Amino acid sequence: DEEYLFHILCKILYSICEDERFFLICTSIIIVLPLAITYIKNVKRMPLLVFLLFMGMDMFAMIFSGLRQAMAVSFVFAAYPLFIKRKTVKYLLVTVFASLFHISALVGILFYIAYNIKISRNVFVWFFIPVFLIAYLLRHEIIDLMIRLLSYINPRYGNYDYEAATGGGLSFFVYFITVVVMYIFDTDDEQFIRMRSVMLLAAFIQMFTTVHTLAGRITLYIVPMFPLVVEMILNSKKVRYLGYSGVGGFCYYGYAVYKIIMLLLVGSLNIVPYLFFWQ
Repeated sequence: DEEYLFHILCKILYSICEDERFFLICTSIIIVLPLAITYIKNVKRMPLLVFLLFMGMDMFAMIFSGLRQAMAVSFVFAAYPLFIKRKTVKYLLVTVFASLFHISALVGILFYIAYNIKISRNVFVWFFIPVFLIAYLLRHEIIDLMIRLLSYINPRYGNYDYEAATGGGLSFFVYFITVVVMYIFDTDDEQFIRMRSVMLLAAFIQMFTTVHTLAGRITLYIVPMFPLVVEMILNSKKVRYLGYSGVGGFCYYGYAVYKIIMLLLVGSLNIVPYLFFWQ
């Protein structure tokens, strides 16, 4: 009942042409175009790495299956320049607009709050690492409690009362290691410090994907930003000065290629062998 704009979009497209392929073509353009334009404008030196990281992550599969949420994620990512420049009102308006395609887009506000909080290395080591350990041990109980609370807000979330591993453990590990790396190679760059807080929140939420599918849907909104964060780390003066840019790039390339292979061969999309529409 909340996603009015998606219903309006369907009505418009099917009033023009009732062919299913026309609908898929139009929705694909709506999803991919904001992603492509935002990447073109914000990628600086490593377009291939950014592309491979994006293709190997959950958002790529979502483009083919979850059309409503893929649109919402794409629109929120299109507001990335507003996000990093802290244009609060404009970013919130875009987020609310995206939520009318999929209500989960409101999670973008949570990540924006994290972007506005600076977390020091001492706070990370002495507070957040113990919190991560405790939350990991109690992740089943915590996710069950959250599902119950969400079901009171909206009964539709009662459909998520089952637990199922999503294979998000590797992504959680990579997110968490990325946060650690950002603290090791600390810098005075304002955007670097703030995106570190965003990745910390993303890693915390991603931890729960090991036991529940809903957590994976929440972290989808950070997935398009993650390749840009990786590029920012590898391009930082400290990483390049100490000579770790090449090693770091090799590790992230390896991660991206591995994820792509898994997606193509054993992923839910069944891409290999590929069958065209007319086959």
